Amino acid sequence: MYYKWGPVHDGKTLTFTIPSSNYLSCWASKPACLAAAFMTQPGKYEVSVINDNGESNKLIFTVVSPQINMTAPISVYKTKADYKNLVSVVLSDDKTKIVAYPGPSDAKHEFPVLLNSDYLIGSMPGSGNINGAFLSLDIKKYSEMPEFSFTTNQLYQLIVDKNPFLEIYNCGNSTTQAKMVVDINKWIDSNQLAIMCSKTL
Repeated sequence: MYYKWGPVHDGKTLTFTIPSSNYLSCWASKPACLAAAFMTQPGKYEVSVINDNGESNKLIFTVVSPQINMTAPISVYKTKADYKNLVSVVLSDDKTKIVAYPGPSDAKHEFPVLLNSDYLIGSMPGSGNINGAFLSLDIKKYSEMPEFSFTTNQLYQLIVDKNPFLEIYNCGNSTTQAKMVVDINKWIDSNQLAIMCSKTL
């Protein structure tokens, strides 16, 4: 996960608030992507600063359990081929460049949720996004790579499908994904998915 700060006024101090979840710029795009929000997980994280002089030494930053109740958008989709283990990205409206993609450390938490009848719940920025595309990169292998292993231009060259989706549904928000999965599978099995959710493709 990457953050960009402006100038440091005293030359040595950075102050920032740990976000309660990941934030994807494509949520503000039109059409907005429906990638799920993931709460920041408690644990130890390596933190470093990158500037014109290079990257600083890494320090350990510990995140404790938050007391915030997040709602995550639920995007249900079906693809033309089996892409469930591949990294997804968001393309510009004209599909000529990548505008959002996961970092390797984020990707390991962003496997899709498998549903009945080959439907999935998206987790990555491009999963279930009308401008989404899939790369030839395996999620597990990508998650083990160093950060900044690829430029966006290099990632663009790895695209295997710029129009991968057969169907996309916006099923609202949920704080309890487990219950939502049960409900969505019932809708799929009873042919009510298009009734209970908003079809976007």
